[in-house]
Amino acid sequence: MKARRRGSVLAALALTTALLTACGSSAGSTGTGNTQVPGGDLKGENIRIAMINDIPSWDPGQAGTANQLELARGIYDTLIGVDTEGKLVPALATEWRYTDDSRKVLELKLRDDVTFSDGAKFNAEAAKANLDHFRESNGPQVNQVDGVTGTEVVDEKTIRIKLDTPNPALEINLSQAAGLQASPASLKDGSAETKPVGSGPYTLDPGSVRGNQYILKAREGYWKPELQHWKMMTFRLLSDPAARLNALTAKQVDVANIQPPQIAQAEKTGTKVTDWTSSVQGMLLLDREGKVAPELKDVRVRQAINYAFDRELMLKEAVLGRGEVTSQMFAPGSSAYVEELDHAYPHDVAKAKQLMADAGYANGFKVKIAFAKPSEFAAPFIVQELGEIGITVERVSIPPQDFQSSISGGQYAMPWSVISQGPTWTMVQRVVSPEAPYNAFKTQTPELNKLLEETRNAGDAENAGQELNRYLVDNAWFAPWYRVGQPLAYNPQVVSSVLKQAFQNAPSIYSYLPAKK
Repeated sequence: MKARRRGSVLAALALTTALLTACGSSAGSTGTGNTQVPGGDLKGENIRIAMINDIPSWDPGQAGTANQLELARGIYDTLIGVDTEGKLVPALATEWRYTDDSRKVLELKLRDDVTFSDGAKFNAEAAKANLDHFRESNGPQVNQVDGVTGTEVVDEKTIRIKLDTPNPALEINLSQAAGLQASPASLKDGSAETKPVGSGPYTLDPGSVRGNQYILKAREGYWKPELQHWKMMTFRLLSDPAARLNALTAKQVDVANIQPPQIAQAEKTGTKVTDWTSSVQGMLLLDREGKVAPELKDVRVRQAINYAFDRELMLKEAVLGRGEVTSQMFAPGSSAYVEELDHAYPHDVAKAKQLMADAGYANGFKVKIAFAKPSEFAAPFIVQELGEIGITVERVSIPPQDFQSSISGGQYAMPWSVISQGPTWTMVQRVVSPEAPYNAFKTQTPELNKLLEETRNAGDAENAGQELNRYLVDNAWFAPWYRVGQPLAYNPQVVSSVLKQAFQNAPSIYSYLPAKK
């Protein structure tokens, strides 16, 4: 049986092509964090970085995640920073605190020595303009400010964010898209979409070409010059994995995401490869109320789907073992992670068939499954595994730029995707809460709502969210396969190292350290 399936599994070798495409949607974050990494006095001349997907807009209210967010961070500082271990650190805000135990008013003290690249001064009024704009823009990550009802300027250096419901991820989110700071004038006149003006370490060069490459040049007089590791950063859009590898080995780019099967070829040319686990890959069983696919309303069907997948084989042959199998969405290091849930659904076709029969679907059923075009390589594996338990898959191919909207819009019952992982409440906002982009049908139950409230109120407790996690796994809300290792290749003659960050699936703008000449 394994040998028969091996050919279709090998066809999934290019699954990671879509890794950042999927994570570049409102899923997430991912990655998280505006990493503040001092680099000393060493400055590189120019680093050329291959991008997988284009930035949708320079307007911070429409910011994406992964490499899209990191490109935006070249232009825009964030209110709060985060170090390589995921610890929040000062950035534009020097300190912050909740004013009482209800955690409904977050007060931030701001720097008074920062200007935007148009000369305007950064202050509390500017921060308010950005936070209000982010809320009102209703962009792909607007749920980062869940619970926020308004902002108040206390004085030039102090702002308060008011909430009607505590948001345990708010401080983290202020180090991500929600914290990006643009010149208020560019927000007011709408020019931020194409002509970004920020307080960040770089400015966008007019020679940049939308959909092709973006050139960032270091700002003179930037308030924290030790974060400007490069005089220039060039981002080149290369969606095709073969094109990225060719550009890397031909020394046309200095950094690129590659696929596991490409590692040996890259290393033969002297390229260094690093990777880290940051995303979870698999099926999203979104239609838990059976609105599009009535069969998914039965938890036994969702459980059968989980038992149908051979996670170990897929991990070994699709990504050469560079990851960890899992049956849960929460990552190690988050308070909701429960180690034994990684193996909650071992591969068991007989058990899956029995569950299907018990649910009244011994003869199976048909279902449409959506794939972003680069991820269509996953389709043969999914079609075959689900076919063995009687589920016939109709494949639907969606352009990458439309994938997120089609999924969050509730058009498909169970798409394949890759979700960037983060701290507990960040993941709740991403995939669980009724407002989450990856809870497309806004599923909620009394038991779930109780567990969400308990998790919210637990704050940063060591085991916050573990019971919620058990509920999600037991009720088969998802069918994850593994946490994926993401290879990143770089030219050591240009780059000395690429620093890793906790809960981040794309390198920070500050992560690329120049090689000594």
